[in-house]
Amino acid sequence: MSEIKPHVVEMYGKRILLLNNFIEDCILPNPLIADVWLVNHQERSKVRKFLRSVVRSHDMRVYLKPIYLEDNLRPFFMDDERVMQRLSDGFFGNTDPLQIATLTDQVAYFIEKHRHGRKEKASQQEQILQYIFDYNYTRRSKIVPMRLHQSLTGYAYPRIDSFFFNRSDAYLNSRNILKEAEEQGYLKRTYFDTQHLCKSCSSGFLNYHEVCPKCHEHDLKASNLIHHFRCAYVGPETDFVAHDKLVCPKCSVQLKNVGVDYDKPGKMFTCNNQRCNHQFQEAPIQVGCVDCGTEQETYELVVKKVYQYELSEKGIQRFLFREEQVSLQHG
Repeated sequence: MSEIKPHVVEMYGKRILLLNNFIEDCILPNPLIADVWLVNHQERSKVRKFLRSVVRSHDMRVYLKPIYLEDNLRPFFMDDERVMQRLSDGFFGNTDPLQIATLTDQVAYFIEKHRHGRKEKASQQEQILQYIFDYNYTRRSKIVPMRLHQSLTGYAYPRIDSFFFNRSDAYLNSRNILKEAEEQGYLKRTYFDTQHLCKSCSSGFLNYHEVCPKCHEHDLKASNLIHHFRCAYVGPETDFVAHDKLVCPKCSVQLKNVGVDYDKPGKMFTCNNQRCNHQFQEAPIQVGCVDCGTEQETYELVVKKVYQYELSEKGIQRFLFREEQVSLQHG
């Protein structure tokens, strides 16, 4: 493979590297070539792959590099636009030039101060936590979950998830890393949401349906119950329909005004299974997992809370200033 010739432009007093060719070949540029990297490639799968490889780099000059997206790429990113913004520093045109210059200078100062003297991380967990602290400290940002239909549960932490190569591993490992770091006081958490997940695969994509209590099929027909005040007859609305009018099947009186002649106290369900045809008022709810197909009762769902996190002072001292050298415990 021939060496890629860098295309660098000067803007706002900073050197900006256009990444098109590097993204095409998924090659990380030399971080010394430019101060800022600009994504100008239209193929979203290649852009996503490149940005994830930046996150996984062991070189802080790479994973802390200010990276922006070219504004005219929005139509090409489509549903991935929010993920791309999370894996970068946002769209170039939406960012104040002073903010770009300030971030570039802050990152350069941080790298100069912290790059030398660091020891090799003993585990992937410590490597990821070091990345979390380096990145979120330089960006003054929190670790906020993102609603994402491509994730296993419907929520993701895109930067942390980038360290893993399938949805299940990303879900299990990222949550465990954040949970353990919070328990040890390195992160502070704030409640964000509550999820109900499949008992078998932890998917958050579930289909809730009413089922027949007799045969457990969910092909049901629902109709309103009607209560005729005058004669106290109660039955499904279909019993009352006669030539586009409502007529009581018990006393043959026409019902005209709801609340005066009758009310609708509930629903009647009829099972469409021809071997059943059971009629009932209370329909149990059953939950089907869209991903693995497991059928389960609502009480069997796994309830998980979703949190956003921020760096604690203890964590900053541990990972950035080395005042505490205790290794993370593994559970």
